Amino acid sequence: MEDREKTKDQLIHELVELRKRVAELEVMLEDRQWMEKVLQETKEGYRLLVETMNDGLGVQDEDGLIVYVNNRFCDMLGYSQDDLIERPMISLLDETNQKIMNEEMIRRRMGKSGFYEIDYMSKGGKKISTAVTARPIIDADGRYKGSFAVIRRKEKG
Repeated sequence: MEDREKTKDQLIHELVELRKRVAELEVMLEDRQWMEKVLQETKEGYRLLVETMNDGLGVQDEDGLIVYVNNRFCDMLGYSQDDLIERPMISLLDETNQKIMNEEMIRRRMGKSGFYEIDYMSKGGKKISTAVTARPIIDADGRYKGSFAVIRRKEKG
């Protein structure tokens, strides 16, 4: 009978421990769901910020190919996002401005941020004067992965 009581006591103890663990897991699940909700809201906030900002935003990979542009940048140059994605950023420039961009890309690869002025060519062939603030994208291992830039159209005059 004692063995039977001991087994019953052990089972009760195990059941209590399992209930504690289930309660802990439920709290962890609620925390995770809350964190995922906050992360999603944060992502949406950043997306809204980038898409509605008054300046253009462009991101290029380590090979100089455009991986993202916001609508403002597209509007500035008269292109759609589909026209620009995977296109070399430098292809939007004339020879003089390509030299400026190449010099700036050397700086980005060295991990340096920069501010410079450059003229892009619109889809219709018109020069669009801009002021650019650029930063490198460096991965966790310190490797250059590309750069991003905020591009402001310069007002004439």
